[in-house]
Amino acid sequence: MGELSKENKIDLSERLYQQLLIRLLQGSIQSEEHVLWNTLLVHRSKVEAYFKEIGLNLRLDEVDGYAFLSTRKVESEMDDYTDCSGEMVNNGEVDEEKMPTLVRRMPLSIDVSLLLLLLREEMGRFEKESIDDHRLIMSKNDLRQLLFPYYEEMSDQTRLQRKIDVVIGKIKDLGMIKELKGRPGHYEVRRMIKSMIDAGVVEGMLLAIKGQLSNENLMSKEQESEADEGEPYVAQ
Repeated sequence: MGELSKENKIDLSERLYQQLLIRLLQGSIQSEEHVLWNTLLVHRSKVEAYFKEIGLNLRLDEVDGYAFLSTRKVESEMDDYTDCSGEMVNNGEVDEEKMPTLVRRMPLSIDVSLLLLLLREEMGRFEKESIDDHRLIMSKNDLRQLLFPYYEEMSDQTRLQRKIDVVIGKIKDLGMIKELKGRPGHYEVRRMIKSMIDAGVVEGMLLAIKGQLSNENLMSKEQESEADEGEPYVAQ
């Protein structure tokens, strides 16, 4: 086979660049995606400049091997800035809530948020204690055990396990964990979670979620009790 012509090489490079931009808008890129990752490293400055123009930051960590986009606070050199709605924003800052966004945002349930926080906590512990291992590997049962203490009030263990497995699936879809090839039910916790969640807020947020879950369980029990009291007595 002959070598690609100069025109074909340029066309291939351009297609990879366009694919790279689309993937970043859709989510994260990991270093094991060699073609896209290398394309990103080659065009890093160009990519950063492109997304800066539309109000996004490129977050790239070459050591841990991940990249994703985040929204940024756009500052104007002017003292005041008039946004597209005609309203004045002071101090040269654009109100991010009024800006259109191209980054996909998904509301997270309390259960998904809880597991993300617990995984961030585990990653911090792993990095302090681990000497040789570079990857934090956890089994599905390990992930279940992280969540079980927060759902002690649920008596139906089968239902609880199904609930937790759904949460694990959603964390996987978010790209925070990756199932290992040849090892079903075992996951690598992605280091990208460190950039997503500040370690300093984990403890406080876990306490808040635990309190919310306790209140929900209490309300659920009260509703069940009221329902039982309202049932007519039937003689046997």
